[in-house]
Amino acid sequence: MGFFTQLYLLLWKNFTYRRRNKIQLIVELLWPLFLFLILISVRRSHPPYKQSR
Repeated sequence: MGFFTQLYLLLWKNFTYRRRNKIQLIVELLWPLFLFLILISVRRSHPPYKQSR
């Protein structure tokens, strides 16, 4: 069995295992998006400034 086949099967098994607990699955999928949106909002509220040499 090839490496990518094993990786695919392992990821599929993990997804089906996590799908049983729907709240945990939703949190695991949305948490990185939430953190990314926080980083974007901070970046927009405090834009970087250029330093002169």
